[in-house]
Amino acid sequence: MCWSPDDSKLTVSVEDRKTNTTGHLDILDVATGSAKDIDGINAFASEQCWSPDGKHVVYMVNQDKGIQVVRIYDAAKNKSREVASGGHPSWSPDGKRIAFLYCPPFNWDCAYQTIHADGTGQTLLFNIEAGSSPLWWSPDSQYVAYISFRKFWEHSLFGKLEQLVPIEHLETDDRLRIRRLDDNSEDWLLNLGNGDSPCFQWIPWSLNAR
Repeated sequence: MCWSPDDSKLTVSVEDRKTNTTGHLDILDVATGSAKDIDGINAFASEQCWSPDGKHVVYMVNQDKGIQVVRIYDAAKNKSREVASGGHPSWSPDGKRIAFLYCPPFNWDCAYQTIHADGTGQTLLFNIEAGSSPLWWSPDSQYVAYISFRKFWEHSLFGKLEQLVPIEHLETDDRLRIRRLDDNSEDWLLNLGNGDSPCFQWIPWSLNAR
Protein backbone atom coordinates (compact mmCIF):
# COMPACT_ATOMS: atom_id res chain seq x y z
CA MET A 1 0.00 0.00 0.00
CA CYS A 2 1.07 3.57 -0.64
CA TRP A 3 -0.44 6.81 0.68
CA SER A 4 -0.60 9.95 -1.46
CA PRO A 5 1.33 12.95 -0.06
CA ASP A 6 -1.86 14.65 1.17
CA ASP A 7 -3.23 11.38 2.67
CA SER A 8 -6.35 11.64 0.53
CA LYS A 9 -5.71 8.56 -1.61
CA LEU A 10 -4.31 5.08 -1.19
CA THR A 11 -2.70 2.97 -3.90
CA VAL A 12 -3.23 -0.71 -3.24
CA SER A 13 -2.98 -4.03 -5.05
CA VAL A 14 -6.30 -5.85 -4.77
CA GLU A 15 -7.88 -9.18 -5.59
CA ASP A 16 -10.79 -9.38 -8.00
CA ARG A 17 -12.92 -12.15 -6.54
CA LYS A 18 -15.23 -12.20 -9.54
CA THR A 19 -12.41 -13.24 -11.86
CA ASN A 20 -10.17 -14.79 -9.15
CA THR A 21 -7.21 -12.64 -10.20
CA THR A 22 -4.74 -10.73 -8.02
CA GLY A 23 -2.54 -7.71 -8.54
CA HIS A 24 -5.09 -5.22 -9.86
CA LEU A 25 -3.63 -1.85 -8.91
CA ASP A 26 -6.28 0.57 -7.66
CA ILE A 27 -6.32 4.11 -6.28
CA LEU A 28 -8.80 4.43 -3.41
CA ASP A 29 -10.27 7.83 -2.55
CA VAL A 30 -10.48 8.02 1.25
CA ALA A 31 -13.24 10.64 1.37
CA THR A 32 -15.62 9.06 -1.15
CA GLY A 33 -14.62 5.40 -0.90
CA SER A 34 -14.42 5.17 -4.69
CA ALA A 35 -11.78 3.08 -6.44
CA LYS A 36 -10.07 3.57 -9.79
CA ASP A 37 -8.34 0.63 -11.50
CA ILE A 38 -5.07 1.92 -12.99
CA ASP A 39 -3.54 -1.37 -14.15
CA GLY A 40 -4.50 -5.00 -14.57
CA ILE A 41 -3.13 -8.29 -13.33
CA ASN A 42 0.22 -8.55 -11.49
CA ALA A 43 0.72 -4.84 -10.81
CA PHE A 44 2.23 -3.83 -7.48
CA ALA A 45 3.40 -0.63 -5.78
CA SER A 46 5.93 -0.04 -3.00
CA GLU A 47 5.41 2.13 0.10
CA GLN A 48 6.93 5.16 -1.70
CA CYS A 49 5.01 5.04 -4.97
CA TRP A 50 3.58 8.58 -5.22
CA SER A 51 5.44 11.56 -6.62
CA PRO A 52 5.75 14.34 -4.00
CA ASP A 53 3.32 16.54 -5.95
CA GLY A 54 0.69 13.80 -5.92
CA LYS A 55 0.32 13.74 -9.70
CA HIS A 56 2.00 10.41 -10.58
CA VAL A 57 2.35 6.87 -9.26
CA VAL A 58 5.29 4.58 -10.02
CA TYR A 59 4.76 0.82 -9.86
CA MET A 60 5.90 -2.53 -11.25
CA VAL A 61 4.22 -5.18 -13.39
CA ASN A 62 5.20 -8.84 -13.41
CA GLN A 63 5.08 -10.15 -16.96
CA ASP A 64 5.62 -13.59 -18.49
CA LYS A 65 8.88 -15.51 -17.97
CA GLY A 66 9.84 -13.50 -14.89
CA ILE A 67 10.13 -10.17 -16.71
CA GLN A 68 9.41 -7.07 -14.61
CA VAL A 69 8.77 -3.57 -15.92
CA VAL A 70 8.43 -0.16 -14.26
CA ARG A 71 5.49 2.03 -15.19
CA ILE A 72 4.42 5.56 -14.25
CA TYR A 73 0.74 6.44 -13.99
CA ASP A 74 -0.31 10.02 -14.80
CA ALA A 75 -3.36 10.84 -12.67
CA ALA A 76 -4.40 13.82 -14.82
CA LYS A 77 -4.28 11.85 -18.06
CA ASN A 78 -5.47 8.57 -16.47
CA LYS A 79 -2.77 6.80 -18.42
CA SER A 80 0.36 4.73 -17.70
CA ARG A 81 3.60 4.41 -19.62
CA GLU A 82 6.48 1.98 -19.36
CA VAL A 83 9.77 3.61 -18.40
CA ALA A 84 12.27 0.85 -17.50
CA SER A 85 12.96 -2.86 -17.11
CA GLY A 86 13.04 -3.84 -13.45
CA GLY A 87 10.93 -4.00 -10.33
CA HIS A 88 10.23 -2.60 -6.86
CA PRO A 89 10.34 1.11 -7.82
CA SER A 90 10.23 3.86 -5.19
CA TRP A 91 10.05 7.64 -5.54
CA SER A 92 12.56 9.74 -3.60
CA PRO A 93 10.90 12.22 -1.18
CA ASP A 94 12.67 15.14 -2.88
CA GLY A 95 11.03 14.11 -6.15
CA LYS A 96 14.27 14.01 -8.13
CA ARG A 97 14.75 10.29 -8.67
CA ILE A 98 12.93 7.00 -8.96
CA ALA A 99 14.93 3.98 -7.80
CA PHE A 100 14.22 0.44 -8.96
CA LEU A 101 15.85 -2.98 -8.77
CA TYR A 102 17.12 -4.78 -11.83
CA CYS A 103 18.23 -8.40 -11.54
CA PRO A 104 19.31 -10.61 -14.45
CA PRO A 105 18.24 -14.27 -14.56
CA PHE A 106 18.93 -16.33 -11.40
CA ASN A 107 18.74 -13.16 -9.24
CA TRP A 108 22.50 -12.52 -9.16
CA ASP A 109 24.54 -9.40 -9.99
CA CYS A 110 21.58 -7.19 -9.16
CA ALA A 111 21.71 -3.40 -9.09
CA TYR A 112 19.59 -0.47 -8.04
CA GLN A 113 19.11 1.93 -10.93
CA THR A 114 17.57 5.40 -10.93
CA ILE A 115 15.68 7.44 -13.52
CA HIS A 116 14.37 10.98 -13.57
CA ALA A 117 10.68 11.65 -13.03
CA ASP A 118 10.16 11.89 -16.80
CA GLY A 119 11.66 8.42 -17.30
CA THR A 120 14.97 9.63 -18.76
CA GLY A 121 18.53 9.57 -17.48
CA GLN A 122 18.81 6.00 -16.26
CA THR A 123 21.95 5.60 -14.12
CA LEU A 124 23.45 3.06 -11.75
CA LEU A 125 22.86 3.84 -8.07
CA PHE A 126 24.82 0.88 -6.65
CA ASN A 127 25.32 -2.86 -7.14
CA ILE A 128 24.26 -5.65 -4.83
CA GLU A 129 25.00 -9.37 -5.02
CA ALA A 130 21.35 -10.39 -4.91
CA GLY A 131 18.07 -9.16 -3.55
CA SER A 132 14.37 -8.72 -4.09
CA SER A 133 13.25 -5.72 -2.07
CA PRO A 134 12.28 -2.13 -2.77
CA LEU A 135 14.63 0.63 -1.76
CA TRP A 136 13.28 2.79 1.07
CA TRP A 137 14.37 6.45 0.92
CA SER A 138 15.02 8.45 4.07
CA PRO A 139 12.84 11.61 4.38
CA ASP A 140 15.79 13.80 3.25
CA SER A 141 16.64 11.47 0.33
CA GLN A 142 20.24 11.20 1.59
CA TYR A 143 20.05 7.60 2.84
CA VAL A 144 18.41 4.42 1.64
CA ALA A 145 17.48 1.16 3.34
CA TYR A 146 17.24 -2.14 1.51
CA ILE A 147 17.38 -5.91 1.98
CA SER A 148 19.92 -8.11 0.28
CA PHE A 149 21.46 -11.55 0.72
CA ARG A 150 24.26 -11.87 3.21
CA LYS A 151 27.70 -12.48 1.84
CA PHE A 152 29.48 -15.73 2.68
CA TRP A 153 31.53 -14.22 5.52
CA GLU A 154 28.46 -12.56 7.01
CA HIS A 155 26.73 -15.84 7.86
CA SER A 156 26.49 -17.24 11.35
CA LEU A 157 26.19 -20.96 11.97
CA PHE A 158 24.62 -20.43 15.39
CA GLY A 159 21.07 -21.75 15.39
CA LYS A 160 21.41 -23.60 12.10
CA LEU A 161 23.20 -26.52 13.82
CA GLU A 162 21.05 -26.48 16.97
CA GLN A 163 17.91 -28.50 16.26
CA LEU A 164 16.14 -27.38 19.46
CA VAL A 165 15.97 -23.72 18.39
CA PRO A 166 12.42 -22.76 17.30
CA ILE A 167 12.19 -22.45 13.53
CA GLU A 168 11.11 -18.78 13.71
CA HIS A 169 14.43 -17.97 15.41
CA LEU A 170 16.56 -19.38 12.62
CA GLU A 171 18.25 -16.82 10.42
CA THR A 172 17.45 -16.45 6.76
CA ASP A 173 19.91 -15.25 4.14
CA ASP A 174 18.53 -11.69 4.28
CA ARG A 175 20.00 -8.62 5.94
CA LEU A 176 18.58 -5.09 6.29
CA ARG A 177 21.18 -2.50 5.29
CA ILE A 178 21.49 1.31 5.38
CA ARG A 179 23.55 3.23 2.80
CA ARG A 180 24.56 6.90 2.70
CA LEU A 181 24.38 7.95 -0.93
CA ASP A 182 26.90 10.80 -1.03
CA ASP A 183 29.86 8.51 -0.24
CA ASN A 184 28.28 5.01 -0.51
CA SER A 185 29.24 4.16 3.07
CA GLU A 186 27.10 1.35 4.45
CA ASP A 187 26.20 -0.53 7.61
CA TRP A 188 23.66 -3.18 8.48
CA LEU A 189 20.89 -3.13 11.11
CA LEU A 190 19.20 -6.50 11.22
CA ASN A 191 19.47 -10.12 10.18
CA LEU A 192 15.99 -11.27 9.22
CA GLY A 193 14.57 -14.44 10.73
CA ASN A 194 11.98 -16.70 9.19
CA GLY A 195 9.18 -14.93 11.07
CA ASP A 196 10.27 -11.37 10.28
CA SER A 197 8.39 -9.13 7.88
CA PRO A 198 10.50 -7.87 4.93
CA CYS A 199 8.70 -4.49 4.92
CA PHE A 200 10.15 -1.36 6.51
CA GLN A 201 9.57 2.40 6.47
CA TRP A 202 11.53 5.45 7.53
CA ILE A 203 9.87 7.53 10.27
CA PRO A 204 10.51 11.31 10.15
CA TRP A 205 12.07 12.59 13.36
CA SER A 206 9.16 15.00 13.92
CA LEU A 207 6.79 12.02 14.15
CA ASN A 208 9.15 9.95 16.25
CA ALA A 209 9.62 12.77 18.76
CA ARG A 210 5.93 13.20 19.60
